[in-house]
Amino acid sequence: MPIPTVPSLRLSKVVPTNTDVLVVGLVDQAAVGVPDAIDKAYAKRFGVRVAEMAVSL
Repeated sequence: MPIPTVPSLRLSKVVPTNTDVLVVGLVDQAAVGVPDAIDKAYAKRFGVRVAEMAVSL
């Protein structure tokens, strides 16, 4: 069975426009590494901020 190739990960201070996945951290009910624009867009779409959703899961 062939092993699928996995795209490489890149560290960046700015989220590129063609990003498929954004990996962030969670500590003490706060999200680490979530840019404000992403957090606001997430809250607008889902009604809660990224950290709130992560804690609820």
